[in-house]
Amino acid sequence: MTRQFALGAATSLFVATLVAPGSSAAAVAGASAADPAYGAPTVGECFDPSRGELDAHSHVESPVSCASPNTSEVVAVATLPESVGHDARPGKLKRIALEACLPALEERVGTSDGQLGHTAYLLGYFFPTEEQRAAGARWLRCDVVLQGGKRLLPLPARLEVGEFPFPPRVAKCLAGKPLLPTACSEPHTYRARNVLESASESAPYPSRVQRKEDGRALCRFVLDTRSPFRFTWSDRASWATGDRELTCYSHTRR
Repeated sequence: MTRQFALGAATSLFVATLVAPGSSAAAVAGASAADPAYGAPTVGECFDPSRGELDAHSHVESPVSCASPNTSEVVAVATLPESVGHDARPGKLKRIALEACLPALEERVGTSDGQLGHTAYLLGYFFPTEEQRAAGARWLRCDVVLQGGKRLLPLPARLEVGEFPFPPRVAKCLAGKPLLPTACSEPHTYRARNVLESASESAPYPSRVQRKEDGRALCRFVLDTRSPFRFTWSDRASWATGDRELTCYSHTRR
């Protein structure tokens, strides 16, 4: 399950149980009849979900070899707090995923606050299946994926982005109608140029009209506005974690 969002700092909602790379969450928790880690994935496992499968609550396919083409890698496994059920509002579940997973995602691809918004990497997250939940499973799987418009791109052999400006294989662009995030190695019409802090941490989520007005005003300071430009905001769930970033895109001819 995932949605596009701009990325930034997150406040602490709960203490996540993160599993070290190469270890099994099930091994950490131990097996029991009501095991929160029942059926949990392993950090470092790779999968091959489609773009549409990212919107599902659970992902039931088996892992694939990371040496073969794949579209996701598990970067963290967390445990849901006891106070949160699997039937919680999607926005609440997303907020939990953002707070639990973003630090691990940033570490895996080698970015810091403000840099991940310049990349086409996206957080995918999944919860246990109904059968696994019946056995007590309460884990949260956190994946890194690479956006390619209406599809997911195969993950590169080297996930680390290196120094900014990032290479086209991972840099963030917009393509198609509607404009969708994609790696700049794919055909595109806009490229991410600046990621700005748009408001104070105490500011409420702005209305659609306010987002348009502020986006135009802020991006005009950092872009050559003689050419068309676009901008994207974090969504409401990301805003609730402290994310205030606005991404400005300039028009390209590719």
